[in-house]
Amino acid sequence: MQVYALQIDKDLGWHLLTLCASLIISLYSYRKKSVSLSGFIAMLWVSSFFIFNQQLGWLLLLFSMFASSSLLTSYKKALKEGSIQVELKSGPRDAWQAICNLGISVVCMGIFLWNSEPSWLAALLGSVASANSDSWASEIGMLSTSPPRMITTWKPVPRGTSGGVSALGLAACVGGSAFISIPMYWLACEINPLYPFSWSISISSFLAGIVACQLDSLMGERFQALFRLHTKEQYSEINSSGGTLLKGFAWFTNDLVNFITTLAGAALALLFYILFS
Repeated sequence: MQVYALQIDKDLGWHLLTLCASLIISLYSYRKKSVSLSGFIAMLWVSSFFIFNQQLGWLLLLFSMFASSSLLTSYKKALKEGSIQVELKSGPRDAWQAICNLGISVVCMGIFLWNSEPSWLAALLGSVASANSDSWASEIGMLSTSPPRMITTWKPVPRGTSGGVSALGLAACVGGSAFISIPMYWLACEINPLYPFSWSISISSFLAGIVACQLDSLMGERFQALFRLHTKEQYSEINSSGGTLLKGFAWFTNDLVNFITTLAGAALALLFYILFS
């Protein structure tokens, strides 16, 4: 009985220590204005879910996606802002952005904890890989020396236009998916030894991340809203100044595109895992 109580105390102490570390990281992100107050609360909630379910390796994988995306956002920021010709949603990441990028992975982990099917780990990894792939493609692609081209017509488009692709952006897409699906997935398995590294899961999520990223570009070109702002004589994906809708649907925002992309990444990883297993 004493041994059992001691084990509970150790587990509780470890959980509290890890939660404090997550709180510090979230507070640091909030102070650096990487996340808003609602984004901070969302990060803390997601951290708590993984910590108290003893899934620290998978939490580290999510943090690696967030950290790499934040670093790339800051990289050559002045150059990016000077070259972007379309006004995008900017500012700290809020709770809605966190839900759209991480919500599917939380659901996949919840299902896995319920039924212990490894296919749901593939879905989780595919969801995160697709979000990271899209983020890397967007941030690094903005630094391309050649103008982006629309994914469907291959015509040159203004920098920052959803649906625009470039060779540099495609390379970043592959790198972003590989970063999550191979080294970070391996590290997650090392921290959670109950889940040995699986090449079937790794390759499935890697391919899913790349395909979902291209789906993101297609949705951006076909359905995402683009406005012409009369007051600024420029294009925008957010109708903040009573602009004219040029294409897509006014309610089809970038956040919605990101949510569908992560959902597609999870579904594709499930399918690829079934095919490869």
